Amino acid sequence: MANLNAMSDDQACSSEDREPDACISDFMLIDDQERSTELVELVYLLKLGVKTNLRWLAREEPEIDAARKTSARLCEYVDRLQSLIATGNPDRLERL
Repeated sequence: MANLNAMSDDQACSSEDREPDACISDFMLIDDQERSTELVELVYLLKLGVKTNLRWLAREEPEIDAARKTSARLCEYVDRLQSLIATGNPDRLERL
């Protein structure tokens, strides 16, 4: 999720009243906000996928192939969620 409206590093730090570290902290704040948004989206998609799988399997004739596809997608979401969590704390990935 790249910020397409962001200025280049040279433009962002060219102002004399800004310290170079300010650019880095501003970037990290945007990055944290994007990561937080993506985390919320992934949790929502996981919840939606689990409910969808329950509906596929609860039918009179369960839709096994559809549930299998949904499960594969859920695994991708979990992998992405693990990498986002590990980005904030690399030691956490081992515990997941």
